[in-house]
Amino acid sequence: MINETNVAFLDIETATDDLTPEQLEHVAIRYGNLKDPEKLATKKKDTIGKLATCPFACKIIAIGWWAPQKQVIVWTKHPTEREMLDRLLERYDSHFRENQNETIITWRGPSFDWPVIRYRSSIHSLPFPYNTSRDNNLHFIVNGYNKDWEHYPIRFHALRHGIELSNTIPSRDVPIYYKQGKWAPIVKHLEEDLRITYELYRKYEKYIRKS
Repeated sequence: MINETNVAFLDIETATDDLTPEQLEHVAIRYGNLKDPEKLATKKKDTIGKLATCPFACKIIAIGWWAPQKQVIVWTKHPTEREMLDRLLERYDSHFRENQNETIITWRGPSFDWPVIRYRSSIHSLPFPYNTSRDNNLHFIVNGYNKDWEHYPIRFHALRHGIELSNTIPSRDVPIYYKQGKWAPIVKHLEEDLRITYELYRKYEKYIRKS
């Protein structure tokens, strides 16, 4: 059974940062070998549309932290991104002072959450003292090494394990709601992600301990 005093769950939501035309041009340089102007324009458009999940071109619009015995904490862009990162750092420090054997559970933390947090911390000249080796990357635990399986989303695995889902916006629509200034659906989506991660972790916790 999960030791709920020694785990915390982390998730972030992102949107494309306010890139300058010069910065966008550097992104597009990657496709300079495309000779057809129409294909190049299409490739640029597709790439820009994916920047909301690129650690180097996105910004954090919400951070969720949840220790099961305490309430879910969600910081949004209403405090600035720098303030959100400051609050995360404070929460992380206090949590590990209280629980020396703390484990952080994420979905794709090493490949997404932590690189984004590191990059955005460097943008704001903030420290990055996080011990990411404490991270139990649930995405890797569930999917394993097989590259063909890595694109199965967490909600698919939740349904396969009989975990009920709430009606929230899909991840791909988070940047759209952000542009519209609609925060309630974003917060609900983030809280749901944390809950699903928790429920799925409960299914796998006994296997993780044995590995």
